[in-house]
Amino acid sequence: MWAGERQSTKMRIKYLEPALSHDIQFFDTEVRTSDVVFAINIDAILQVKRL
Repeated sequence: MWAGERQSTKMRIKYLEPALSHDIQFFDTEVRTSDVVFAINIDAILQVKRL
């Protein structure tokens, strides 16, 4: 159980670091909240399928 939590935490960090490095203006003008949530969900599903 602990190993799974560590792995998911590492995956979240690896995913969020590039996303958070974007200029905030990108998120203000180019993307709606629903688009971000949808993209994260799709990326998570694809990542699970790769494993």
